[in-house]
Amino acid sequence: MPACDNSDVLARKQHIKYFQRFLNLLPRRLSSYDSTRLTIAFFAISGLDILNALDVLDEKKKRLIIDWIYRLQVVPDGSEPSWKRCGFQGSSTLIFPPDETKCSPLYECGHLAMTYTGLASLVILGDDLSRVYRAAIIEGVKALQQEDGSFCATLAGSESDMRFLYCAACICYILNDWSGMNIEKTMDYIVRSMSYDYGIAQAPELESHGGTTFCAVATLALMNQLNTCFTNKQLDGLRRWGLARQISGFQGRPNKPVDTCYSFWLGAVLKLPSISGVLLLHLQAEEDLFLLMLGLSSLPSVPLVVCV
Repeated sequence: MPACDNSDVLARKQHIKYFQRFLNLLPRRLSSYDSTRLTIAFFAISGLDILNALDVLDEKKKRLIIDWIYRLQVVPDGSEPSWKRCGFQGSSTLIFPPDETKCSPLYECGHLAMTYTGLASLVILGDDLSRVYRAAIIEGVKALQQEDGSFCATLAGSESDMRFLYCAACICYILNDWSGMNIEKTMDYIVRSMSYDYGIAQAPELESHGGTTFCAVATLALMNQLNTCFTNKQLDGLRRWGLARQISGFQGRPNKPVDTCYSFWLGAVLKLPSISGVLLLHLQAEEDLFLLMLGLSSLPSVPLVVCV
């Protein structure tokens, strides 16, 4: 692969080849990420989409990827409890065909992040979601909401915080069915997670963080509740907290080094109409903003020029 130069121009061809490679074979050093293959595939597929390069995948390749994703779907087995375990898994490692093995199905259950990235990948690839067990997936989402309004990732056990709340919101939005989420509890959890500095944390009384601020704000925007949850003072404080994270790039928290991922997390937050305020940002149609929040498409690469 040709070496990248030091210019400001994105090495588009190298990025495309990189993403293609990850859709064909994962390197040995990533063997520990086997259970999250679906999310890795999503990064590669959405990366190609952002680069306007999905055409490097021919129809046969797209169909193979789509069929692979559907094989990761956990569907009900006829019993009522099985509906709570539905969703998508990250790989086939823990999928045990009942007629071929006596392995325990305990860990054969959906994972919110994998379900979100699986559905998003299907949408990017042009699938009509006709093979998605919509009602079962929504039941699986509902089973993962905690009493405080947050979501855990899987019934097999995990932490519960803002990340998985965002994944749940994306699933409900893509399937156009919010019955899997107690919206009032969700909104309350987000409001209580806003810190004294107006950034938003993983959970109430924790430190503000760029990634979880995006997860919270994007969730409210997808629910069309952003202006309902926060006052103008809080939105203004949130805006200024986000702007204050910009140094050369963006940092995730005060007194931390910049990281490219926060250019997305905080850049996306500041792109939202309710947050942007007096920012001199080139906003596209509302449809594109929702695609950005779902990770399904890109907005033009423009300088983040601010006026405060």
